[in-house]
Amino acid sequence: MEVMTKIEVENSINDIRQKLMLYMNGVTVENMRKRGVVYRLNYGVSLPDLKKLVGDYPKDHELSQGLWKQECRECKMMAALLQPADLFSPDLADLWLETIEYPDLADVCCMALFPFMRSASETVFRWMASDVEIVRYCGFMTMANLMHTGKVMEERYFMELKDQVTVALKEDAVLLKQAARTVKDVYERIYGEF
Repeated sequence: MEVMTKIEVENSINDIRQKLMLYMNGVTVENMRKRGVVYRLNYGVSLPDLKKLVGDYPKDHELSQGLWKQECRECKMMAALLQPADLFSPDLADLWLETIEYPDLADVCCMALFPFMRSASETVFRWMASDVEIVRYCGFMTMANLMHTGKVMEERYFMELKDQVTVALKEDAVLLKQAARTVKDVYERIYGEF
């Protein structure tokens, strides 16, 4: 796999930003603002459209990191879609989590990248035990997607997962309850009664 040069990364990011403007959806941006989802820069581009755009670029660590540094919702989502999972560590995931504020970005990361990183199974339990709501949310959603990928959970993790889900279901945070319910539903489809 060839690594992109700094110039290639910069050119690709500029190209991506120009293409994003073509897909811009002001109605979506306004609806997100009304719901309190306010990114510094948001083009309102849908995930299916982002997935189309991603096809024009290679999976490249440097490009992904360059996109993640942009203060733009869609660039960060494309970063998750273009990051080679074998070059993505739990430490780097922790750094990304520090800048994730909203569930839409979290969902893309939890679906397309986090389940495929090294030590994902262990990392999600650490996230589920966090004091930070969005980190816990990412732990639950990554776990749900890990189970969807068919990765077999070690027996010792079943009780810990059940404890984390049970605690989250009793909390007031709607986001955590939704994520915990998702994990419970996926668990029951794959393993049986929770």
